[in-house]
Amino acid sequence: HEELLELARRASEPNLIGNSRSGLHKHLLNLAEFERVADRIVHVAPLVIPGPLQTRQYAQHVMSALDGEEREIRVELRMARSSAVISSRKFEAFISERVLDDDIGGPAVMSRQIRHIVSAAEAGDVIVRVLPARLKQWTLAHNGSFVLFEFAKAAPIIHLEHYRGPAFLYDQK
Repeated sequence: HEELLELARRASEPNLIGNSRSGLHKHLLNLAEFERVADRIVHVAPLVIPGPLQTRQYAQHVMSALDGEEREIRVELRMARSSAVISSRKFEAFISERVLDDDIGGPAVMSRQIRHIVSAAEAGDVIVRVLPARLKQWTLAHNGSFVLFEFAKAAPIIHLEHYRGPAFLYDQK
């Protein structure tokens, strides 16, 4: 909670751009804390299944460019964080229809992945919205993936994950 209050106090300062190198990263700890204390989490994912909804096999394929040990650590962290986010019942995902047509990991992996999403949505644990492949109007999803964290006692934070590092946007403007 103190870190969120510190971010709110620094809202007039520039946004935080992280540096992602191999090994455990501070931004993963930040994400876990934001996920824990947020009142609402909205993940917009036009190119990939959102992390909290990924099965282990799908996550392994998404992270296949990482070295073996680093990949396994990150997959385990993702699975632990996913379980906590899903069980909190405060997660909403916007997924592009195109992502559901991708064949990441092959048909068996994608079949399990889609069943996992449907199961979580049917259980009422998450809200899943599918963006049609042929939208007739521009949306924020056209700019890429992002996560919106909303808090009761702090300003919202946007998380952008980039190839070499994350960005946390908390500037109200």
